[in-house]
Amino acid sequence: MKSVNPLPQFDIGGTDLGIPFRMPNGQIGFLLGDTFAGSQPQVGGPNWRSPMLLRSGTHDVTTPITFASAARNARQLWDYVHDNPEYSTILPCDAISIGNRIYLWVMVTQGLGNEKWCEIRYSDDLGESWTDTGVKWSTAVYGGKRTMITWEKGGDGFVYIIS
Repeated sequence: MKSVNPLPQFDIGGTDLGIPFRMPNGQIGFLLGDTFAGSQPQVGGPNWRSPMLLRSGTHDVTTPITFASAARNARQLWDYVHDNPEYSTILPCDAISIGNRIYLWVMVTQGLGNEKWCEIRYSDDLGESWTDTGVKWSTAVYGGKRTMITWEKGGDGFVYIIS
Protein backbone atom coordinates (compact mmCIF):
# COMPACT_ATOMS: atom_id res chain seq x y z
CA MET A 1 0.00 0.00 0.00
CA LYS A 2 1.36 3.40 -0.96
CA SER A 3 1.33 6.05 1.77
CA VAL A 4 -0.35 9.34 0.85
CA ASN A 5 0.59 11.02 4.10
CA PRO A 6 2.03 13.62 4.49
CA LEU A 7 0.74 15.68 1.56
CA PRO A 8 3.15 18.61 1.27
CA GLN A 9 1.36 20.06 -1.79
CA PHE A 10 -1.58 20.80 0.56
CA ASP A 11 0.53 21.54 3.66
CA ILE A 12 -0.78 18.40 5.37
CA GLY A 13 1.39 16.47 7.80
CA GLY A 14 -1.50 14.60 9.40
CA THR A 15 -5.26 14.44 9.69
CA ASP A 16 -7.75 12.37 11.66
CA LEU A 17 -10.52 11.68 9.13
CA GLY A 18 -10.88 10.93 5.43
CA ILE A 19 -14.57 10.60 4.55
CA PRO A 20 -15.16 9.91 0.83
CA PHE A 21 -18.25 11.01 -1.10
CA ARG A 22 -19.19 11.47 -4.75
CA MET A 23 -19.15 15.11 -5.84
CA PRO A 24 -21.60 16.62 -8.36
CA ASN A 25 -18.89 16.67 -11.08
CA GLY A 26 -18.09 12.94 -10.62
CA GLN A 27 -14.89 13.46 -8.62
CA ILE A 28 -14.50 11.84 -5.23
CA GLY A 29 -14.34 14.33 -2.38
CA PHE A 30 -12.50 13.46 0.82
CA LEU A 31 -13.58 15.36 3.93
CA LEU A 32 -10.79 15.79 6.46
CA GLY A 33 -11.19 16.52 10.15
CA ASP A 34 -8.52 18.08 12.34
CA THR A 35 -5.63 18.58 9.93
CA PHE A 36 -2.16 19.92 10.67
CA ALA A 37 0.91 20.98 8.70
CA GLY A 38 4.29 19.37 9.06
CA SER A 39 6.66 16.89 7.51
CA GLN A 40 5.61 13.98 9.74
CA PRO A 41 2.29 12.10 9.65
CA GLN A 42 0.98 13.31 12.98
CA VAL A 43 -1.86 15.25 14.53
CA GLY A 44 -0.97 18.38 16.45
CA GLY A 45 1.08 21.28 15.26
CA PRO A 46 0.76 24.35 13.07
CA ASN A 47 -1.92 25.32 10.54
CA TRP A 48 -4.84 23.59 12.30
CA ARG A 49 -7.75 23.26 9.87
CA SER A 50 -11.11 21.47 10.01
CA PRO A 51 -13.07 20.61 8.01
CA MET A 52 -11.08 20.41 4.80
CA LEU A 53 -11.94 18.98 1.38
CA LEU A 54 -9.56 17.24 -1.02
CA ARG A 55 -10.67 16.19 -4.51
CA SER A 56 -9.65 13.07 -6.42
CA GLY A 57 -10.33 11.65 -9.85
CA THR A 58 -9.31 8.18 -8.64
CA HIS A 59 -12.19 5.73 -9.08
CA ASP A 60 -10.29 2.44 -9.44
CA VAL A 61 -10.07 0.91 -5.97
CA THR A 62 -7.06 -1.17 -7.01
CA THR A 63 -4.89 1.93 -7.50
CA PRO A 64 -3.56 4.42 -4.96
CA ILE A 65 -5.70 7.49 -4.36
CA THR A 66 -4.21 10.67 -5.76
CA PHE A 67 -5.52 14.12 -4.91
CA ALA A 68 -5.91 16.63 -7.73
CA SER A 69 -6.94 19.69 -5.74
CA ALA A 70 -8.12 21.06 -2.42
CA ALA A 71 -11.09 23.33 -1.79
CA ARG A 72 -10.24 26.91 -0.76
CA ASN A 73 -6.54 26.40 -1.53
CA ALA A 74 -6.25 23.81 1.28
CA ARG A 75 -7.76 26.08 3.95
CA GLN A 76 -10.59 24.97 6.21
CA LEU A 77 -14.00 25.19 4.54
CA TRP A 78 -15.11 28.30 6.45
CA ASP A 79 -13.28 30.62 8.77
CA TYR A 80 -13.48 30.27 12.56
CA VAL A 81 -11.03 30.29 15.47
CA HIS A 82 -10.12 26.90 16.95
CA ASP A 83 -10.15 26.49 20.75
CA ASN A 84 -12.46 29.47 21.21
CA PRO A 85 -14.52 29.79 24.44
CA GLU A 86 -17.56 28.10 22.85
CA TYR A 87 -15.96 25.12 21.05
CA SER A 88 -12.61 23.74 19.93
CA THR A 89 -13.24 22.37 16.44
CA ILE A 90 -15.83 21.48 13.81
CA LEU A 91 -15.67 17.91 12.51
CA PRO A 92 -17.28 16.61 9.32
CA CYS A 93 -19.54 13.57 9.64
CA ASP A 94 -20.63 13.03 6.02
CA ALA A 95 -21.57 14.77 2.79
CA ILE A 96 -24.08 14.04 0.08
CA SER A 97 -24.48 15.50 -3.40
CA ILE A 98 -27.97 16.20 -4.67
CA GLY A 99 -28.02 17.77 -8.11
CA ASN A 100 -25.21 20.34 -8.19
CA ARG A 101 -25.31 20.96 -4.44
CA ILE A 102 -23.16 19.34 -1.73
CA TYR A 103 -24.70 19.05 1.75
CA LEU A 104 -22.29 18.66 4.67
CA TRP A 105 -23.27 17.41 8.14
CA VAL A 106 -20.86 18.56 10.86
CA MET A 107 -20.58 18.31 14.62
CA VAL A 108 -19.24 21.19 16.68
CA THR A 109 -17.24 19.93 19.64
CA GLN A 110 -15.30 21.03 22.69
CA GLY A 111 -13.30 17.79 22.44
CA LEU A 112 -14.58 14.30 21.65
CA GLY A 113 -17.23 13.26 24.11
CA ASN A 114 -18.23 16.90 24.57
CA GLU A 115 -20.13 17.60 21.36
CA LYS A 116 -22.09 20.87 21.46
CA TRP A 117 -24.34 20.80 18.40
CA CYS A 118 -24.68 19.56 14.83
CA GLU A 119 -25.46 21.61 11.75
CA ILE A 120 -25.86 21.31 7.99
CA ARG A 121 -24.10 23.52 5.45
CA TYR A 122 -24.14 23.43 1.66
CA SER A 123 -21.95 24.34 -1.30
CA ASP A 124 -22.98 25.05 -4.88
CA ASP A 125 -19.42 25.45 -6.20
CA LEU A 126 -17.71 22.12 -5.46
CA GLY A 127 -16.74 23.13 -1.93
CA GLU A 128 -15.17 26.53 -2.53
CA SER A 129 -17.79 28.38 -0.48
CA TRP A 130 -20.28 27.15 2.12
CA THR A 131 -23.65 28.46 3.26
CA ASP A 132 -24.97 27.91 6.78
CA THR A 133 -28.52 26.55 6.38
CA GLY A 134 -29.47 27.64 9.90
CA VAL A 135 -30.35 24.00 10.67
CA LYS A 136 -28.76 23.37 14.06
CA TRP A 137 -29.65 21.07 16.95
CA SER A 138 -28.27 20.00 20.28
CA THR A 139 -26.32 16.77 20.42
CA ALA A 140 -28.32 15.86 23.54
CA VAL A 141 -31.40 15.26 21.36
CA TYR A 142 -32.34 11.56 21.23
CA GLY A 143 -29.70 10.75 23.84
CA GLY A 144 -26.89 11.87 21.56
CA LYS A 145 -27.83 9.38 18.86
CA ARG A 146 -28.18 12.04 16.13
CA THR A 147 -24.61 13.30 16.28
CA MET A 148 -22.57 11.26 13.79
CA ILE A 149 -24.45 10.07 10.73
CA THR A 150 -24.10 8.80 7.23
CA TRP A 151 -26.69 9.51 4.57
CA GLU A 152 -27.57 8.33 1.09
CA LYS A 153 -30.16 9.23 -1.51
CA GLY A 154 -32.46 6.30 -2.14
CA GLY A 155 -33.88 5.30 -5.50
CA ASP A 156 -37.23 6.71 -4.35
CA GLY A 157 -35.82 10.25 -4.09
CA PHE A 158 -35.71 10.36 -0.29
CA VAL A 159 -32.51 10.83 1.69
CA TYR A 160 -31.95 8.11 4.30
CA ILE A 161 -29.86 8.74 7.40
CA ILE A 162 -28.17 6.10 9.53
CA SER A 163 -27.10 7.27 12.96
